[in-house]
Amino acid sequence: MPTEQTSPTTIPACVDPRIQPGIRVVSFPKSGRTWLRVMLDDLQIRLVYTHADSGHLKRHHFSECGPLEEVFTGHQIILLIRDPRDVTVSGYFHSKKRIKIFDGNLSDFIRNERHGISKVLAFNELAVRSLCYASRYLVLRYEDLRARPINLLNQIMRFVGFPLCTKQTINKIVERYAFENMQRLEQKGYFRDEYGFLLGSKTPQDLDSLKVRRGKVGGYRDDMNELDLQYCNQLMAVSDYVQQFNYLESNKDA
Repeated sequence: MPTEQTSPTTIPACVDPRIQPGIRVVSFPKSGRTWLRVMLDDLQIRLVYTHADSGHLKRHHFSECGPLEEVFTGHQIILLIRDPRDVTVSGYFHSKKRIKIFDGNLSDFIRNERHGISKVLAFNELAVRSLCYASRYLVLRYEDLRARPINLLNQIMRFVGFPLCTKQTINKIVERYAFENMQRLEQKGYFRDEYGFLLGSKTPQDLDSLKVRRGKVGGYRDDMNELDLQYCNQLMAVSDYVQQFNYLESNKDA
């Protein structure tokens, strides 16, 4: 379930007057924020989105994650998290096929300390610990957003103080941006004017190069071998946030 709290500077002034600069969506890359952003933008809820220097192009070692106090302090934070195994697999295809900065295989990527699961875990552990610096916060699990998008979008609207939409309006947006539709729209260049390369591909015929690749909950099982899965699960087993947000529940296949 999403977690909302109130607790006891800063991105530069936004050039887009529609954006609410006091509310930040923070996530590790490939946690599902593009899908969330497109739906919220369609609802005219324009927020600030940041990976807080955790992006794959930065190539920072996992030990260099943070600090995040400056990102969180005095701001309303929406922290988006996702199963770290799915994040890692999606990050691999993004790094290899889309931004082309990684030449190894998936097993290499998983164990890479500048891109792989150890970095996903380190960033999210730090982000969860840093929530105490936010004026208010809402933690969203990508898996819950996929399972109950209408309920979660309504919760976000309440959090940001936006008037609630009718169920019909939200239903239309959820249907419009279902993953299969998002892929087709991205391949056709539908998002290019609004989002540029953020939602577009130079090789749209290669589905693995798309920004909207799969979005499947638990899709890591289709790509990881047994040794990869064991490696990930061992690291996750000692992660506080993984246990707090119930990602160990899917370790039954370990």
